Amino acid sequence: MLAAVRLLTVLVLAGFALFIARDHARRFPQDLPWTPLDLNAPIGWATGGKLLALRAHPEHCPALLAAAGIAATPLPAYDAGPGCRITGAVRVKSLGLPLDHSLVMTCPLAAAMTVWTREIVVPTVRQRLGVAPTGLADLGSLNCRRIAGTSRLSEHAHANAVDIAAIRIGHDRPLNVARDFGEDGPRGAALDDLHAAACRLFGTVLGPNYNPAHHDHFHLDMASWNACR
Repeated sequence: MLAAVRLLTVLVLAGFALFIARDHARRFPQDLPWTPLDLNAPIGWATGGKLLALRAHPEHCPALLAAAGIAATPLPAYDAGPGCRITGAVRVKSLGLPLDHSLVMTCPLAAAMTVWTREIVVPTVRQRLGVAPTGLADLGSLNCRRIAGTSRLSEHAHANAVDIAAIRIGHDRPLNVARDFGEDGPRGAALDDLHAAACRLFGTVLGPNYNPAHHDHFHLDMASWNACR
C-alpha cells in the first residue's frame, strides 16, 4: 500500500513538473535551446547559444535578419587580403539603430548586434539616462590585420568583429566609452550594463578594462572562445 502511494506521488509530481515545463516553453521559447531563434524575441537563457550556433549554419541567418526588419545585403565569398577570406557576410547600415558606416560583417555578428541593440542598448539608455538612443558610433568591422603583438589574425580580419565607441543620443552628448566608462553616475552605469549584457550574446567582449588599446570602444565578436573583459 505504501509503495503504491509513493508511486502515485511520484507520478503526480512528474506530471506537475511536465505541465510547468510545457507552460514555460510555451510562454518563454527563448529560454529553450531547441526552439528556433527569433531576433524579435526577448533575450532568454538560450539566446546566446543560439546566436553562436549560427556560425555553423549561416544559411539560416539572412532570413532571421529579414524577419527582424533588418536590411542586409548578402555578399559573395571574397578575399579581403592575405589570409582574410570573407564568407557568409552581409553589408548593413542599421542594426536596430543606425550605424555611422555601412559595415561588412558576418551574418551571425549582425544578428547578435541586432539583439543587443534592441533588447539591451535601447532600454538601458532609456532607463539610465531617460532618453532614447538614436545611433551607434562604430569604429568599423572588417579589417584584414593581425592581433597586435601576435601572429594570429584578428576576428576583424574575417568581418567577425565590430568596435562600438559610443551610443548616439540625438542632439545630446553621446554616451562615450572613452569618456564615460568607469565614471560614477548614470552614464558609467549605463556602459557597465551594456558591457555586461553583451557578454551574454557575443563570443568575445573587450572594453577599457582589458587593455589600453580598448580604452575608447567595446570590441564585440562571435569567436568560438568566450571572453568577457
